[in-house]
Amino acid sequence: MSKTNPIKYLFLKENEFLESHLVKGKKFSFGGRLSFKDLQEINEQVNFALKIFEKEITPELTIYYEKKLKKFFSKNALSINTALKEKNGSEEQQKRNEIELYNYMKKTGNIYMGLIDNNTGKIYLRKNFSLDRKAVSTPLHEILHMLQKKKVIEIDVPFAQAADRLYALEKGFIKPTKKIRMPKTFEFDRIPRKETDSDELKEPNWSYPLGNRISQWIYINLPADMRWNYIYLRCKGKTHSQALKELNFVNA
Repeated sequence: MSKTNPIKYLFLKENEFLESHLVKGKKFSFGGRLSFKDLQEINEQVNFALKIFEKEITPELTIYYEKKLKKFFSKNALSINTALKEKNGSEEQQKRNEIELYNYMKKTGNIYMGLIDNNTGKIYLRKNFSLDRKAVSTPLHEILHMLQKKKVIEIDVPFAQAADRLYALEKGFIKPTKKIRMPKTFEFDRIPRKETDSDELKEPNWSYPLGNRISQWIYINLPADMRWNYIYLRCKGKTHSQALKELNFVNA
Protein backbone atom coordinates (compact mmCIF):
# COMPACT_ATOMS: atom_id res chain seq x y z
CA MET A 1 0.00 0.00 0.00
CA SER A 2 1.26 3.44 -0.89
CA LYS A 3 1.41 6.13 1.75
CA THR A 4 0.71 8.68 -0.96
CA ASN A 5 -2.87 7.42 -1.22
CA PRO A 6 -4.75 8.91 1.79
CA ILE A 7 -7.56 6.35 1.51
CA LYS A 8 -5.32 3.28 1.51
CA TYR A 9 -3.25 4.99 4.19
CA LEU A 10 -6.20 4.57 6.57
CA PHE A 11 -5.20 0.93 6.92
CA LEU A 12 -1.66 1.75 8.01
CA LYS A 13 -0.91 3.88 11.06
CA GLU A 14 -3.97 5.64 12.45
CA ASN A 15 -2.01 8.23 14.43
CA GLU A 16 0.18 9.16 11.47
CA PHE A 17 -2.92 9.49 9.32
CA LEU A 18 -4.51 11.84 11.82
CA GLU A 19 -1.39 13.94 12.15
CA SER A 20 -1.03 14.19 8.38
CA HIS A 21 -4.62 14.71 7.28
CA LEU A 22 -6.74 16.04 10.13
CA VAL A 23 -6.71 19.15 12.28
CA LYS A 24 -3.21 19.67 13.65
CA GLY A 25 -2.84 19.65 17.40
CA LYS A 26 -6.18 17.94 18.03
CA LYS A 27 -6.04 14.53 19.71
CA PHE A 28 -8.41 11.73 18.70
CA SER A 29 -8.81 8.34 20.30
CA PHE A 30 -10.06 5.45 18.17
CA GLY A 31 -10.37 1.84 19.18
CA GLY A 32 -9.55 0.67 22.69
CA ARG A 33 -12.27 0.12 25.28
CA LEU A 34 -15.37 2.17 25.91
CA SER A 35 -15.36 4.09 29.18
CA PHE A 36 -17.48 3.18 32.21
CA LYS A 37 -19.65 6.24 31.48
CA ASP A 38 -20.09 5.06 27.88
CA LEU A 39 -21.31 1.65 29.10
CA GLN A 40 -23.68 3.28 31.60
CA GLU A 41 -25.20 5.37 28.81
CA ILE A 42 -25.71 2.26 26.66
CA ASN A 43 -27.56 0.45 29.45
CA GLU A 44 -29.78 3.45 30.13
CA GLN A 45 -30.74 3.85 26.48
CA VAL A 46 -31.42 0.13 25.99
CA ASN A 47 -33.88 0.27 28.89
CA PHE A 48 -35.42 3.48 27.52
CA ALA A 49 -35.94 1.97 24.05
CA LEU A 50 -37.57 -1.17 25.43
CA LYS A 51 -39.95 0.99 27.47
CA ILE A 52 -41.05 2.78 24.27
CA PHE A 53 -41.81 -0.48 22.46
CA GLU A 54 -42.99 -2.53 25.43
CA LYS A 55 -46.45 -2.85 23.81
CA GLU A 56 -44.85 -5.08 21.18
CA ILE A 57 -42.83 -7.23 23.56
CA THR A 58 -44.00 -9.58 26.33
CA PRO A 59 -42.40 -9.16 29.80
CA GLU A 60 -40.41 -12.34 29.19
CA LEU A 61 -39.17 -11.08 25.82
CA THR A 62 -38.35 -7.69 27.35
CA ILE A 63 -35.86 -9.36 29.69
CA TYR A 64 -34.50 -11.37 26.75
CA TYR A 65 -34.11 -8.29 24.53
CA GLU A 66 -32.57 -6.27 27.35
CA LYS A 67 -29.79 -8.84 27.72
CA LYS A 68 -29.53 -9.41 23.97
CA LEU A 69 -29.33 -5.74 23.02
CA LYS A 70 -26.72 -5.00 25.66
CA LYS A 71 -24.63 -7.91 24.35
CA PHE A 72 -24.88 -6.54 20.81
CA PHE A 73 -22.95 -3.45 21.92
CA SER A 74 -19.24 -4.09 21.72
CA LYS A 75 -17.20 -2.93 24.69
CA ASN A 76 -14.48 -2.13 22.18
CA ALA A 77 -14.72 1.34 20.70
CA LEU A 78 -15.07 1.89 16.97
CA SER A 79 -11.73 1.86 15.15
CA ILE A 80 -10.82 2.70 11.57
CA ASN A 81 -10.24 -0.96 10.70
CA THR A 82 -13.61 -1.97 12.19
CA ALA A 83 -15.37 0.81 10.29
CA LEU A 84 -13.86 -0.45 7.03
CA LYS A 85 -14.32 -4.16 7.64
CA GLU A 86 -16.61 -5.72 5.03
CA LYS A 87 -15.89 -9.46 4.93
CA ASN A 88 -18.49 -10.28 2.30
CA GLY A 89 -18.32 -7.01 0.41
CA SER A 90 -17.07 -6.67 -3.15
CA GLU A 91 -13.86 -4.82 -3.91
CA GLU A 92 -15.98 -1.98 -5.29
CA GLN A 93 -18.02 -1.82 -2.07
CA GLN A 94 -14.87 -1.81 0.05
CA LYS A 95 -13.49 1.06 -2.00
CA ARG A 96 -16.73 3.01 -1.51
CA ASN A 97 -16.47 2.39 2.24
CA GLU A 98 -12.91 3.71 2.27
CA ILE A 99 -13.80 6.86 0.36
CA GLU A 100 -16.89 7.50 2.48
CA LEU A 101 -14.98 7.14 5.75
CA TYR A 102 -12.07 9.23 4.53
CA ASN A 103 -14.38 12.06 3.43
CA TYR A 104 -16.30 11.90 6.72
CA MET A 105 -13.11 12.06 8.80
CA LYS A 106 -11.67 14.85 6.70
CA LYS A 107 -14.88 16.87 7.09
CA THR A 108 -15.59 16.24 10.79
CA GLY A 109 -12.15 15.42 12.18
CA ASN A 110 -13.51 12.28 13.79
CA ILE A 111 -14.68 8.74 13.12
CA TYR A 112 -18.35 7.74 12.79
CA MET A 113 -20.48 8.05 15.93
CA GLY A 114 -21.51 4.41 15.60
CA LEU A 115 -22.27 1.55 13.22
CA ILE A 116 -23.59 -2.01 13.09
CA ASP A 117 -21.27 -4.68 11.72
CA ASN A 118 -23.46 -6.43 9.14
CA ASN A 119 -21.41 -9.62 9.44
CA THR A 120 -21.57 -10.08 13.22
CA GLY A 121 -24.46 -7.82 14.27
CA LYS A 122 -22.16 -6.11 16.76
CA ILE A 123 -22.76 -2.40 17.43
CA TYR A 124 -19.63 -0.27 17.69
CA LEU A 125 -19.61 3.24 19.14
CA ARG A 126 -17.06 6.05 19.13
CA LYS A 127 -14.91 6.12 22.27
CA ASN A 128 -16.13 8.65 24.87
CA PHE A 129 -19.31 9.28 22.91
CA SER A 130 -21.03 9.91 26.25
CA LEU A 131 -19.00 13.12 26.68
CA ASP A 132 -20.04 14.50 23.29
CA ARG A 133 -23.44 16.22 23.31
CA LYS A 134 -23.88 15.48 19.59
CA ALA A 135 -23.04 11.79 19.95
CA VAL A 136 -24.37 10.91 23.41
CA SER A 137 -27.69 9.56 22.09
CA THR A 138 -26.09 7.35 19.41
CA PRO A 139 -26.95 4.07 21.25
CA LEU A 140 -30.68 4.78 20.87
CA HIS A 141 -30.17 5.40 17.15
CA GLU A 142 -28.44 2.04 16.70
CA ILE A 143 -30.97 0.24 18.92
CA LEU A 144 -33.81 1.25 16.59
CA HIS A 145 -31.87 -0.15 13.64
CA MET A 146 -31.37 -3.39 15.54
CA LEU A 147 -35.06 -3.63 16.52
CA GLN A 148 -35.97 -3.26 12.85
CA LYS A 149 -33.52 -6.03 11.93
CA LYS A 150 -35.22 -8.20 14.57
CA LYS A 151 -38.68 -7.23 13.18
CA VAL A 152 -39.84 -5.70 16.46
CA ILE A 153 -40.54 -2.51 14.48
CA GLU A 154 -41.27 -2.03 10.78
CA ILE A 155 -39.63 1.32 9.97
CA ASP A 156 -36.38 2.66 11.43
CA VAL A 157 -35.40 5.29 8.84
CA PRO A 158 -35.59 8.27 9.34
CA PHE A 159 -36.96 7.65 12.84
CA ALA A 160 -33.72 6.30 14.30
CA GLN A 161 -32.24 9.75 13.74
CA ALA A 162 -35.44 11.45 14.93
CA ALA A 163 -35.39 9.42 18.16
CA ASP A 164 -31.66 10.05 18.55
CA ARG A 165 -32.07 13.84 18.45
CA LEU A 166 -35.36 13.92 20.38
CA TYR A 167 -33.69 12.05 23.24
CA ALA A 168 -30.86 14.59 23.23
CA LEU A 169 -33.33 17.50 23.19
CA GLU A 170 -35.35 16.14 26.11
CA LYS A 171 -32.23 15.41 28.15
CA GLY A 172 -30.95 18.93 27.53
CA PHE A 173 -27.81 17.79 25.70
CA ILE A 174 -28.76 20.04 22.78
CA LYS A 175 -31.28 22.82 22.14
CA PRO A 176 -33.66 23.54 19.26
CA THR A 177 -32.04 25.65 16.58
CA LYS A 178 -33.42 27.97 13.92
CA LYS A 179 -30.92 26.45 11.49
CA ILE A 180 -33.18 23.40 11.29
CA ARG A 181 -36.36 24.16 9.33
CA MET A 182 -39.68 22.44 9.93
CA PRO A 183 -40.44 19.44 7.65
CA LYS A 184 -42.62 19.99 4.62
CA THR A 185 -45.88 18.02 4.63
CA PHE A 186 -44.69 15.35 2.20
CA GLU A 187 -41.41 14.89 4.10
CA PHE A 188 -43.09 13.44 7.20
CA ASP A 189 -43.87 10.30 5.21
CA ARG A 190 -40.69 10.06 3.16
CA ILE A 191 -39.29 6.54 3.56
CA PRO A 192 -36.18 5.19 1.78
CA ARG A 193 -36.28 2.10 -0.39
CA LYS A 194 -35.36 -1.31 0.99
CA GLU A 195 -31.97 -2.93 0.58
CA THR A 196 -31.77 -5.46 -2.26
CA ASP A 197 -32.99 -8.92 -1.13
CA SER A 198 -33.59 -7.59 2.38
CA ASP A 199 -36.33 -6.14 4.58
CA GLU A 200 -33.90 -3.52 5.87
CA LEU A 201 -34.25 0.09 4.79
CA LYS A 202 -31.36 2.05 3.38
CA GLU A 203 -30.21 5.03 5.45
CA PRO A 204 -29.36 7.60 2.76
CA ASN A 205 -27.69 10.92 3.52
CA TRP A 206 -30.97 12.84 3.30
CA SER A 207 -32.48 10.80 6.14
CA TYR A 208 -30.24 12.41 8.78
CA PRO A 209 -31.30 16.04 8.27
CA LEU A 210 -34.89 14.88 7.80
CA GLY A 211 -34.74 12.96 11.08
CA ASN A 212 -33.41 16.11 12.75
CA ARG A 213 -36.27 18.19 11.33
CA ILE A 214 -38.89 15.66 12.44
CA SER A 215 -37.41 15.47 15.95
CA GLN A 216 -37.46 19.25 16.31
CA TRP A 217 -41.07 19.37 15.06
CA ILE A 218 -42.04 16.73 17.63
CA TYR A 219 -40.22 18.54 20.44
CA ILE A 220 -41.80 21.93 19.66
CA ASN A 221 -45.32 20.86 18.69
CA LEU A 222 -46.25 17.74 20.66
CA PRO A 223 -46.90 17.57 24.40
CA ALA A 224 -44.24 15.61 26.28
CA ASP A 225 -46.60 12.68 26.92
CA MET A 226 -47.25 12.26 23.17
CA ARG A 227 -43.73 12.53 21.76
CA TRP A 228 -42.53 8.96 22.17
CA ASN A 229 -45.94 7.52 21.35
CA TYR A 230 -45.64 9.37 18.04
CA ILE A 231 -42.20 7.78 17.44
CA TYR A 232 -43.67 4.40 18.38
CA LEU A 233 -46.57 4.74 15.93
CA ARG A 234 -44.33 5.91 13.08
CA CYS A 235 -41.94 2.99 13.65
CA LYS A 236 -44.95 0.67 13.49
CA GLY A 237 -45.78 1.94 10.01
CA LYS A 238 -48.39 4.63 10.69
CA THR A 239 -48.32 7.72 8.49
CA HIS A 240 -47.92 11.18 10.01
CA SER A 241 -51.66 11.92 9.82
CA GLN A 242 -52.60 8.46 11.12
CA ALA A 243 -50.29 8.84 14.11
CA LEU A 244 -51.68 12.29 14.99
CA LYS A 245 -55.24 11.00 14.67
CA GLU A 246 -54.48 8.06 16.96
CA LEU A 247 -52.94 10.47 19.48
CA ASN A 248 -56.01 12.74 19.21
CA PHE A 249 -53.72 15.62 18.37
CA VAL A 250 -55.59 18.23 16.31
CA ASN A 251 -53.50 21.40 16.59
CA ALA A 252 -50.74 20.49 14.12
